[in-house]
Amino acid sequence: MNLLSGLRAFRLGGVVPFVAWTLFVWGTRFRNAASDEELAGSELVTAYLAAGVFVVLGLAVGAVVLLRRRQEVGRLDAVVVGGAAAFTIVYWLIRMVTIALNDHRIGFILVHVVLGLVSILVSAFALRSVGASKNDTGSSIRAWDSP
Repeated sequence: MNLLSGLRAFRLGGVVPFVAWTLFVWGTRFRNAASDEELAGSELVTAYLAAGVFVVLGLAVGAVVLLRRRQEVGRLDAVVVGGAAAFTIVYWLIRMVTIALNDHRIGFILVHVVLGLVSILVSAFALRSVGASKNDTGSSIRAWDSP
């Protein structure tokens, strides 16, 4: 099913956790990068760049939530939410593997695996929220709120 052609339900409950988690994780990354004395040069730029991209994505999805004027999801809403969630899933799948394969302590690896798994979970929930849903009569539900 094409994401843009199957836009029947957009559940607020699936998008808000994604926004909150994304802003929490990547806002914290900004703070951690600023206080990490071992990061310098291109590593510091890369840390800020990744955090910046995800903060912008989180704010964009938050804007979709705050600025919506109708119950059904629009094409732009689906692209913003779906794109941000898909990007997050791909990023964390790659990042978890690269962290695990590099020379890091087990605690660092475990923390990042948990961050990645939670990020993937809230992303999948956000993706689901822009998918189609039916009520008991078979008609489309056009609401943001969970049934």
